[in-house]
Amino acid sequence: MDFDRRGPAELSGEYEFTGTSTEPRRFRCGLPAPPFRIHQRSGFWNGYRLNDSELHGSGYATYRLTVRLAAAGIHLGLKILEVSTAYRLYVDGVEMAAVGAAGKDPQTSVPGNTP
Repeated sequence: MDFDRRGPAELSGEYEFTGTSTEPRRFRCGLPAPPFRIHQRSGFWNGYRLNDSELHGSGYATYRLTVRLAAAGIHLGLKILEVSTAYRLYVDGVEMAAVGAAGKDPQTSVPGNTP
């Protein structure tokens, strides 16, 4: 894709999704990861069905997306429009952004909303 000519690309499509927290190091080290299901987009999971249960708005999860680029050595950025509470974003296993504290329960979570 010619980003200079066409501008930003939307990362839409099929994301891998699991209703648990998965650290990126598990993927790099070959450790077993929880089973992933396909979710049509990142974002709200309200009403999404996982393991025969309907998910509600609270909780934690992991989204995973693989982006394949034709050219190596180019510098790209991500524009994150909105995450309503807290998240950690990793690229190739390196934490690149974080807002709030994504915890496993209300006691270990700190919401945030930073564009």
